Amino acid sequence: MKGRYQDENLKWIPILIIAIYLFPFLIKNATFSYKYYLYILNMAGIYIILTVGLDLLSGFTGLMSLGHAAFLAIGAYTSAILVDQVGLPFELSLIITPLIVGIFGFLIGFPALRIEGMYLGLTTMGFGFIVKRLIIALREWTGGSAGLQVSKASFFGISIKNDWDNYFLIYTFVILAVIIARRIVQSKLGRAFMAIRDSEQAAQASGINLAKYKMLSFFISGLFAGFA
Repeated sequence: MKGRYQDENLKWIPILIIAIYLFPFLIKNATFSYKYYLYILNMAGIYIILTVGLDLLSGFTGLMSLGHAAFLAIGAYTSAILVDQVGLPFELSLIITPLIVGIFGFLIGFPALRIEGMYLGLTTMGFGFIVKRLIIALREWTGGSAGLQVSKASFFGISIKNDWDNYFLIYTFVILAVIIARRIVQSKLGRAFMAIRDSEQAAQASGINLAKYKMLSFFISGLFAGFA
């Protein structure tokens, strides 16, 4: 008998992964504007990673967040500053950046211990506005409204020069993000998240520490946003 949280059929997963890696070659030969489509697909991949993290927070834990774009912005600027201004390798920034954003998520998770629903959503939205103003104000680090010009990244000696290279890197991370999220959902941690979503009173009565798991959900969601 299959477990409660186990999918019925996963045979299509390898086919989907192969299709993801073959797709750029198909559109390259089919259209002259394939670079534009690659750019759109790359942006979609980034938002997929962000959405996977948001789904763990809102979909599986039931905590509303209307300011999740702020976590994405913090991650983007942190990575750019670490690589171009501090001089850290891109690979190291992929570890440090999610942790920093995760800490921000953890801190923003504190209101979730007292408020819920739309009030929590408005609180996270306010956080998003604060981050936007800080990005503009800290122009020495962020470039203000003009943004930052970043150098080409290098991933373990492989230069990431254009959208073609970015596609394979981004969708490798997309696949990893989906696999990790699925493992979380199937774990004890994921079941605790879902118990909180379904009924906080019942979850607490069964011995689940609401504060601990709510904060963890915000932290993990921040990790995904930083990784994106």
